[in-house]
Amino acid sequence: MTYSECADHIGGILGKIDWSDTEDCSLQFNIIGSDNGVFYIIIRDHEADIKVIGSGESGETEKYGDSYEKTYGHTYNVKIVVTAPVLSRLLMKVIDPIYAYTTGKFKMMGEVALGRKVLIKLCDVCDTKSI
Repeated sequence: MTYSECADHIGGILGKIDWSDTEDCSLQFNIIGSDNGVFYIIIRDHEADIKVIGSGESGETEKYGDSYEKTYGHTYNVKIVVTAPVLSRLLMKVIDPIYAYTTGKFKMMGEVALGRKVLIKLCDVCDTKSI
């Protein structure tokens, strides 16, 4: 999947997840590599939404994160830096999110335990037949 396809797929499954045990937070996904961009998952009042900030040439993802902070007035609790192919494999359940994190397939900064919890929820609800 491409960056846009990953963001679209995640946006389509957020409503299927039970967020009742998840605190209000925001997760910034920096998709790096030749197909890159930034999107946020924002969880408020046990509901989640996705904000796609933009995509661009390699190396431009940071400016999109900066524009989000200026526009919405807050940053992230968790920042996940990953390539589109790795995110795609996570969503398709080809690789386990905990294994991928511990082996360096992606980086997570900030509240790592919260990031793991949200990633596991995303991967658990993904229907690989719809990808």
